[in-house]
Amino acid sequence: MSKQTSGRFSSFVRAPSCVVFLILLPGWACAAESYPLQPEDMLQITVWGHPELSFESSKNPIAIRPDGAFSFPIVGEIRAEGKTIEQITDELIEGLKVELKNPKVSVNLLRQRPNQVYVLGEVSKPGAYSIGNEPLDIKQAIALSGGLTRMASLRGATLFRPGELPQPIDLRAQLAAAPTEPIYLQHNDTIIIREKNLVSVVGMVNRPGTYQLEDGARLADALAAAGGLVIAPDEGKLGAADQDGAFIISQDGTVSPVSIRSVLHDASSEANVPISSGDTVVVPEARNQVAVLGEVRAEGSYGVTPSDRLSGVIALAGGPTDEADLCIIKLIHPTGQIDTVNLEPVIKYGEPGQDMLVNPGDTVVVPERKNRVAVFGLVNRPGVYKIEDGDTILDILGRAGGYIPRRSDPERVILARQVGDEVEAERVNIRRLLSGKEAATDYLVTNGDLIFVPRSKSAIRLSDVTGFVASLGGLFWIFNY
Repeated sequence: MSKQTSGRFSSFVRAPSCVVFLILLPGWACAAESYPLQPEDMLQITVWGHPELSFESSKNPIAIRPDGAFSFPIVGEIRAEGKTIEQITDELIEGLKVELKNPKVSVNLLRQRPNQVYVLGEVSKPGAYSIGNEPLDIKQAIALSGGLTRMASLRGATLFRPGELPQPIDLRAQLAAAPTEPIYLQHNDTIIIREKNLVSVVGMVNRPGTYQLEDGARLADALAAAGGLVIAPDEGKLGAADQDGAFIISQDGTVSPVSIRSVLHDASSEANVPISSGDTVVVPEARNQVAVLGEVRAEGSYGVTPSDRLSGVIALAGGPTDEADLCIIKLIHPTGQIDTVNLEPVIKYGEPGQDMLVNPGDTVVVPERKNRVAVFGLVNRPGVYKIEDGDTILDILGRAGGYIPRRSDPERVILARQVGDEVEAERVNIRRLLSGKEAATDYLVTNGDLIFVPRSKSAIRLSDVTGFVASLGGLFWIFNY
């Protein structure tokens, strides 16, 4: 300590014995004595006789940082999270004794952190809502956000809580008049409510389009919503649609052949399969046409000749949109065989490539190019982020505001991705990447990845993560939100 600094406070050598003043706002006296301080709480600290060391409400209150600490002159860093005002006062007095003799200090809990929850998805007013310090359950949070929209699925909600695995929620149970096991929300909880089954029916039906179906709907319900199959005018029966060549394209791109003939014969048969949100039911025409779906400018059915190729059919449909992924175009044959074709060299650059011949009854699906990853857990801004070629896990964590120091465990970050029907997860030591002991380029991110930053000293296992991701049936619904 410099002589100049010591002399600055020499007038306190003869100060009276140490006195601590604890000033509390009205009505907070009892609560503040035992209240454990939290990040973002605001403190008013006064060192009597030393305005240069005082941080008062009207001037410059002290905020506890997200890492749970704050800095104070002379004393330095003070770890405040979890401590009471009395404990903080004692620490300030002890620290100030280095420069002051018998310092007088008063501490005031000016304002508790703004406890917030986020309600997103199918509610009238999605956003952040203050929950104060009183318990708030999911039913009350949805009421704050204006209630559910007519598109909200009562079985499609998930609770994301920092430091814990995402938790699926049964909204039917939570919205009951008197929930048996209400879920109470905590600061920074996020609820995402998905929309009801939105199913597209295209091809040889009377009203092609997208329809909202109830939870638990099946193939027959989707066909009924679309007005049934087209009736051949000369035969007076279901003859214009290929009843044995229909199929369902799920949201993750999986194609499943279905037999409409069997469903019409017996709606209770196994052929009447369940329909999931995002499914597309394709009913091909039993004539010389090819259906073109997905990221083209004019979806529909187009007549073909024996010499027509895939690129020509896409051109008939107006060409690909800017969001089209030309590298994984699906050519689905009436037999159920699926060819994955890379047409990017052909369409973009006019070079030779896999420009296959198409045949009557084929269906061409041009998928959307999606490059997004989800980040959850102890990061400053959890959510879904777009990625560019070459992005690493460090790039994405940076966009999410980084992990929260001291509260998170950056040495056990989980990177999970779905490969086919399996979920692969690995632990990543972010500290080693930041220090250069491991190459960040060893952890490139790809579309659909999930990055989870656990709470410090948590006991989450890789098997927990893989089990949860598998139970969602894929992460695709998150990225379509």
